[in-house]
Amino acid sequence: MAAIELNSTSFITDPNLVSYWRMEGNSTDEINSNDGIDTSITYSSGNGQFGQGAGTTNGSIVIANNANLQVYSNLTWSFWMKDTIGTYGDYR
Repeated sequence: MAAIELNSTSFITDPNLVSYWRMEGNSTDEINSNDGIDTSITYSSGNGQFGQGAGTTNGSIVIANNANLQVYSNLTWSFWMKDTIGTYGDYR
């Protein structure tokens, strides 16, 4: 089955969807105002499943602690991550 980006599905209009970071050249939240602040992040097509993606060796994306992200009940995180560390990597 081929992968399909969320914004190409009906899930993008789900009222329970709190945030959606496409990582298409930036860490802007497509649903709310939970935009990220990038530090040492590179966006390129080689980093993404769809279009561009965030890549780093020692960077971060910081998202503020907004009220709509403070979930105290059911929560689901979904993301795609490409591991380029291979057999030489250390995940500690």
